[in-house]
Amino acid sequence: MISPASPATTLRRAEPFFVDEVYRQVPHLGEGALGGLTVPDESIICTWTTNLALATDAVLRGATLLLGRSVEAVEVHGDSTVLRTSAGEVNARWVVNAAGLGADVIDRLFGYDRFTVTPRRGELLVYDKLARPLVDRIVLPVPTARGKGVLISPTIYGNVMLGPTAEDLTDRTDTGTSERGLAFLLGKGEKLMPELLREEVTATYAGLRAASDHPDYLVEADGRRRYVLAGGIRSTGLTSGIAVAEHVADLARDAGLVLVPREDLPEPPHMPNIGEAYLRPYRDAARIAADPAYGTVVCFCERVTAGEIRDTFRSPIPPAGQVRLVADEPFRWVSPEILRPGDPAPARRRLLLWSDRYIPFPRIVLRQDGKVVGRRRLWWPAAPGRVFRIPTGILAGVDPQGGTVHVGVDA
Repeated sequence: MISPASPATTLRRAEPFFVDEVYRQVPHLGEGALGGLTVPDESIICTWTTNLALATDAVLRGATLLLGRSVEAVEVHGDSTVLRTSAGEVNARWVVNAAGLGADVIDRLFGYDRFTVTPRRGELLVYDKLARPLVDRIVLPVPTARGKGVLISPTIYGNVMLGPTAEDLTDRTDTGTSERGLAFLLGKGEKLMPELLREEVTATYAGLRAASDHPDYLVEADGRRRYVLAGGIRSTGLTSGIAVAEHVADLARDAGLVLVPREDLPEPPHMPNIGEAYLRPYRDAARIAADPAYGTVVCFCERVTAGEIRDTFRSPIPPAGQVRLVADEPFRWVSPEILRPGDPAPARRRLLLWSDRYIPFPRIVLRQDGKVVGRRRLWWPAAPGRVFRIPTGILAGVDPQGGTVHVGVDA
């Protein structure tokens, strides 16, 4: 039991209580509890939105985000470092190694051999939103030396989560779930909250934590190589990320990096809400009236709308791709908005368009880099407020290395 007054912890408001209070606060808890500790300041968060917001903020501040490449070699020169990647060279004055599962590999390219990352797989069960009345707070047993153990938690999306496991692997790409892992979770869940196991499981997934043979974070700077390592950071990376970044900046500054504060920073990005605690687009009558795409539900399980998908492709960090499609007047949107080489054809080999006005037999035209690259006469009408389909054969002339493709109609 941790004392709230202990100097070794920052849990200033933690409060121990007796077993009767445990079952009053968590009435669906399994049998066998002896007491409890409440941590009022603990909370849940969207892990995807948080990291995407930080990356979006960096891009808006002028950073270039390079995806789909791995570092294969490092050359440290007098005043710069060359990273040779699978997609070309990257030149840098300083390098911060926050590569997670690959941090030890990058560290060795800089001449070190000080730690080894072991991928620790954590499998999770996600229960249907109908299970949410069972759980209104994070419920976890007494932690072990390996971590918090298997817990039950509500999510911001309205589901309930059971997990994770903690299995050390050798394959750093193995994010598949396993029969043994799921059976282990069901066994733990049966003891922790047996009623939950009668609810429907809607998803299972796994992630890999960057466990290491070092007992703590490894955050160190090498001024001679102009290099900072931030490695061995396990699942606490989300919680500690901002503090680690500030510490990295301090270490780099002390090692010789000149940091000049900027006065022209953009406003922080406003990320879309995908949680159920606030108004989602599919329930926002004013938003739907202004843009009907927010009233077109594409995924009925999670109530994802066509407008949200469209916004994703128009964001500063769209899904990775080569060619972007943009709907010109009189169309409001086109789906998909990104074409990637090697992608399967869109569903039923159709593009989807949303028109603002009635067009009896539209002649669709595609323009790329100032040239017409596709034209198709349709023998069915485009009606306002309704999705209609175009055969994907119209895309045959699109250059996969070219610029944005504009979808419109012939005058």
